[in-house]
Amino acid sequence: MAKYLNTMGTSYMFEGIISRATRQVVLVSPYLSVNKRIKELIREGVRNGIRFHIMYGMQELKKSEKDWLLSKPHVTLYYNEDVNAKCYLNEKHCLISSMSLHKYSEVNLSEMSILLTKREDPESYQAVVRDIARLFRNAEKQNIQMFSIDFPPVLQPDQQVEDAPASHKILQSMHVDKDDPAGGGKIHSAMLAARHRTTVKQLMKFFRLSGLVEDVDGQVLLTDKGQAIGGEHRTGQQGDYFLWPEDLDIELLVEDVEFDH
Repeated sequence: MAKYLNTMGTSYMFEGIISRATRQVVLVSPYLSVNKRIKELIREGVRNGIRFHIMYGMQELKKSEKDWLLSKPHVTLYYNEDVNAKCYLNEKHCLISSMSLHKYSEVNLSEMSILLTKREDPESYQAVVRDIARLFRNAEKQNIQMFSIDFPPVLQPDQQVEDAPASHKILQSMHVDKDDPAGGGKIHSAMLAARHRTTVKQLMKFFRLSGLVEDVDGQVLLTDKGQAIGGEHRTGQQGDYFLWPEDLDIELLVEDVEFDH
């Protein structure tokens, strides 16, 4: 359920968006100023392997601040003159706020925010992600070139995907099926594995432990549990394959495996 946050809650949750991220952080603000505290948060996130995608508009950055951001690995900077949104998100949480990044940490200002979670507010969370994707498609990528979200083709089952294609890195853990803009679509095991930076072989091993699939007479079949969460077994020109809900929460399955074993 969406939660209202006051000034203190906004500041606390903004820091949490970065400090609790596991893969990606997206920061969108019309005005951007990289003050000391934001630098600390980004520096720590980069040290932990977090990728940052930062968009601003309305006003050019100071050269020193832009140079600092562009010097950091895993930080990509975008400019979109039409951006007036203030939105900050990671794989689980989305903060829609009155707070611009150039005013962050100014305690004399009163801010109001709404916090959405992917688990409790899936429709609203995915709607935000789709709009964010649209903004990035129309933005100027200041590191190298114009940005575009271009989801990769389905990978073959034996392909390892230790690192997702560059065009797929942003929002990969917040993936919205471009062929199903209404949400609720399903994706191949290979795409799901790519989102979690693993191989199909490792993903299926994990699904066996979770009780979603089982081996029967040399075949891998869906269990009742696998069907209950929305898994589908299909047969195509390339042979048998599985489809899974695009919003399948792997972390919940991890908790189940750890609890059961």
